[in-house]
Amino acid sequence: PAPAPPPAGACTPAVVPNPGSLVLRAKGTTCASLGYAEFVPLAYASASTWPLIIYFHGDGQIGDGSASAIGVLTSSGLARQVQRDQWDPGRRFIVLSPQMELSEMNAATVKQFIDYAKVNFKVDPKRIYLTGSSRGGDPLFAYLSAENGGEAAAAVPISALSDNADDNGTLRECAYKDVPLWLFHGSADTVVSVSASATVQLNLGNCTPGAPVPPRFTEFTGAGHDVWTSVYDLSAMGDAVQPGRQPYDVSIYDWMLQYARP
Repeated sequence: PAPAPPPAGACTPAVVPNPGSLVLRAKGTTCASLGYAEFVPLAYASASTWPLIIYFHGDGQIGDGSASAIGVLTSSGLARQVQRDQWDPGRRFIVLSPQMELSEMNAATVKQFIDYAKVNFKVDPKRIYLTGSSRGGDPLFAYLSAENGGEAAAAVPISALSDNADDNGTLRECAYKDVPLWLFHGSADTVVSVSASATVQLNLGNCTPGAPVPPRFTEFTGAGHDVWTSVYDLSAMGDAVQPGRQPYDVSIYDWMLQYARP
């Protein structure tokens, strides 16, 4: 029989992952609208689908996705931890880290990238997880707000901006209250105030009806802006937290995998 045609939106030629290693895909080398860092598990070929984590970077990694710019993705955040092999001990996820310019940090760009990932990788559509650090909160919260949670099964914002969703300064927390959320912040963060995360938690708590899974908020005592490194590499587990905040007592990777969209 003739081979089945590729699904609509699939790259031609197809993206061929390099299992077990972080690969930088510059803009223009795939049919994605963005350049990105990519990781697929060593056993990628052995399963029909895999859970997906999409990581949104901070200001220090902003770029146009070109071959000359994309390398900065590995300077901080989850892409760096994956490159250093300091993250999920089970390597159980596809991880994609798109490089964005400020003008691209919006809901429409995120939706387009998720659609690209679903067509071109073995993504379990019920297990798509979003995480981001610092400025990466903008595209994360913009997407959740505009798409009523969209295709996110859970989300982990870390030291994340939360007041610029879709550049309109308005968050719609109750629109995504069905998405389990785990917020992390340092109590001594002078770059993005801890109030950014506290406000999201407070507003979600005021939704009627309430969130099916109450949001978790881990506020590390005395920590500054970069708490994402120790969250992603799990070394912050057990660190002191502010009174009334939830401890970091389970791997975020195990926590995410608890949740799947219906």
